[in-house]
Amino acid sequence: MTIEIKEREEHRVALFMSLINQNEKTLVFCANQTHALVVRDFVNQMKSSSDPNYCQRVTADEGELGEQYLRDFQDNEKTIPTILTTSQKLATGVDARNIRNIVLMRPIHSMIEFKQIIGRGTRLYDGKDYFTIYDFVKAHHHFNDPEWDGEPIEPEEPKPCPKCGGYPSHYVSVGVEELDQQKLTPLLRLKYHDSIADAVADLGRPDEIGKIFSGFQKYLYQNVA
Repeated sequence: MTIEIKEREEHRVALFMSLINQNEKTLVFCANQTHALVVRDFVNQMKSSSDPNYCQRVTADEGELGEQYLRDFQDNEKTIPTILTTSQKLATGVDARNIRNIVLMRPIHSMIEFKQIIGRGTRLYDGKDYFTIYDFVKAHHHFNDPEWDGEPIEPEEPKPCPKCGGYPSHYVSVGVEELDQQKLTPLLRLKYHDSIADAVADLGRPDEIGKIFSGFQKYLYQNVA
């Protein structure tokens, strides 16, 4: 028996749609073909684009039409479709170099499958320095592989002024505007090892996190009396 909780899936879609750049190509891996259809519909309901083909499902059921969607998605000169939902079909053999986001919405049962899926985002492309994984099923917790992942890079801490002990005057003068909402997501990714779902579980909904962030950031760079 399959239990489908549409409210949960709607929340997940709303979450990643609020975090990604909606103009960037994105692959969403779903539990099965029906799930991929549900997610596709939620994405198209929430998208800012007016194009009806913005998000399409590519599974076995689509046949040749799905293959055409995939070819268009792989074409770096085309921007539509921007998001594809799938279940098993796109885990391997998809050479789309400009994929910027991988969204995991189904369990992954092996390290090989995990690496194959993540590999969809590793293709090199001009101006592409990184890609982002949105892991709603905590797959990365099961497949920790330091030899493959590499050692994490420690973030650089801001250095205080040697004369006054405070932080650079740029931050003091700019204040709240320096740590604006656009910088919140990268900070959460750094803190939670690219798992936005973990951040939400700890801190609450994105709008709540944003309010807290705006409330405390103005105090970060004030000199201590």
